Amino acid sequence: MRRYATDRVMAVLTSGLFLAVGVYADPVEWPVEVGGNGHFYEVVSPNTPTYAWEEARDTAEDMGGYLATITTQDENDFVTALVLAYPLAYHPWLGGWQELPDAPPDEGWVWITGEEWSYTNWADWEPNDYQGINQRYLAMWGSASSFTPGEWDDAHNAPEMSVFIVEYETTPCYGDLDHDGSVGLSDLAALLSNYGGAGTYGQGDLDLDGDVDLADLATLLGVYGGVCE
Repeated sequence: MRRYATDRVMAVLTSGLFLAVGVYADPVEWPVEVGGNGHFYEVVSPNTPTYAWEEARDTAEDMGGYLATITTQDENDFVTALVLAYPLAYHPWLGGWQELPDAPPDEGWVWITGEEWSYTNWADWEPNDYQGINQRYLAMWGSASSFTPGEWDDAHNAPEMSVFIVEYETTPCYGDLDHDGSVGLSDLAALLSNYGGAGTYGQGDLDLDGDVDLADLATLLGVYGGVCE
């Protein structure tokens, strides 16, 4: 889960102003003691009906992580379990893609982190550029689909998809827009400079509805002064 040196989150929760947390599942650590990598994984569902792969990639980076990269069966099983616990995760984005747009469906796949592309878990007949559409972005079948959860699918930059999986190498710090390990004046200034307009997570849109507004301000004030562990 998100960790802070203060309990200020509760002040906003009890005030009735905290609206952003509904789009996130708590980040869950894959512990080293059980064979994991010590990273945290989070299912994120923006408060908008459309969220293309590039938007998901950029938002994950704004949040201090990156779209999840899956390099072993154990990691895939762990992420699948998180997805199955989240009923809205129909077809979440992962951090794989084809850098070359004209590559054949089964060639040229890479992870956004530069990790070796060796393990795969494609569903039957995938990847396939279905119906001749260039599908160069990686997604996982999830809890609400009729396909086998945890299997992979190549997808085009589909606006109808919105859920994505964020991977963090350290404990995530909600509201730390400048990634300095705390939620302070610079984060508040970033939000206020975009208040009342459209924005990204890095600009203060903490509930991912496309706008920087009162809900976002209330959320940030609720964790203001917190130092991430």
